[in-house]
Amino acid sequence: MKIPPYVEEKIGKKFGMLTVVSFLRRESSHQGHRYIVTCLCDCGNERIMRVDSLPRAKSCGCLKHPKTSSWHSKNRLHLKRS
Repeated sequence: MKIPPYVEEKIGKKFGMLTVVSFLRRESSHQGHRYIVTCLCDCGNERIMRVDSLPRAKSCGCLKHPKTSSWHSKNRLHLKRS
């Protein structure tokens, strides 16, 4: 299956703490096609996400957990807010 250019250009880019690693699959829905990618978080976790969710993404969910959240603050991995 051919990857659309707008999906392919996101591979290697960073969204918050997530880096897009690879294209995974295309899903069909009543609204059209949704493209799924694999992302790698700065904490080391892997997360599977839809391409249209990437601009809102900050992390794999590790920032929600107090244990890893304090690890990020100790290692100065704060997200820049605009």
